Amino acid sequence: MNTVYFNVLKYVHSAFLGEEVNVGILLFFPEQRQLVFKYSHSFRRLRLLYPTFSERQLREYLSAFYQRTAQANDQPEFTGSVEQYTTFITQCLLAPDSSALQFGPLRQAVAHADDPAEVAQHYYELFFPEVAPVRRKHDDTFLKQQFRALLRDYDPRVLPLLEKDRVIKTTDVEIKFDFAWQNGALNLVKPLSFDLLDRADINRKSVHCYGWLNLLADEARTRNYQFDLLVAQPADRRLFGEYDQALKILAESTAPKRVIVEKELEAYTEKAAQALREHSADAEVQT
Repeated sequence: MNTVYFNVLKYVHSAFLGEEVNVGILLFFPEQRQLVFKYSHSFRRLRLLYPTFSERQLREYLSAFYQRTAQANDQPEFTGSVEQYTTFITQCLLAPDSSALQFGPLRQAVAHADDPAEVAQHYYELFFPEVAPVRRKHDDTFLKQQFRALLRDYDPRVLPLLEKDRVIKTTDVEIKFDFAWQNGALNLVKPLSFDLLDRADINRKSVHCYGWLNLLADEARTRNYQFDLLVAQPADRRLFGEYDQALKILAESTAPKRVIVEKELEAYTEKAAQALREHSADAEVQT
């Protein structure tokens, strides 16, 4: 795993009173020999707390720090050592005794990804939650709407050809599928979001799906059905382990199925649109 070092930049209104507000963050990735400086472009909180602070001067400082950081990445003499990083802060950005702006202590962490930009954005949103984009929950309804929207984008004429609310019933179970489309097999589409808040809920949902898949397996093989599960992962990275386990549980089912994760949804929808067009054309020829 890669390491990341970072220092939070603070606006210190009064060192004596301990009044300070985070305004930026500088990150250092030694393995990639890369620096990243990110800062807030909104000073609403500062204006509310300190109406007389100089917004223009602060913007000039932050912009200058951003440019100097970018320039440092282009210098061949930047070897990527921690000592050189700390020297860069004190000699190129701010002296330790600067009054209104001060970098906090050096911190070290394990980077959760290999891409410095992704890691930097994660820490930026961690220290500046007010600027983090509001993410809609990727629940079953979201996946259903995404599939319909993508299908409409590819070819709006195929939407009426998509069968809706197809119910498959046996003596043991009855399951409603949101969509169905034909391409040799009858593809039965059902959203299965694991964008949940609790580990137990993720496990419970995967086990429930595993159960009805197996109960419908013989019926699917007899009637040439395929179960297409549109899957979303949790937003909380701490639940990724439980999510991986949920996928393993689904994989163990012997029913004819395929799991479509979100990054595969566009390609899957394109295939569905093409099959719907071809099926419609074949029907017209027969009539």
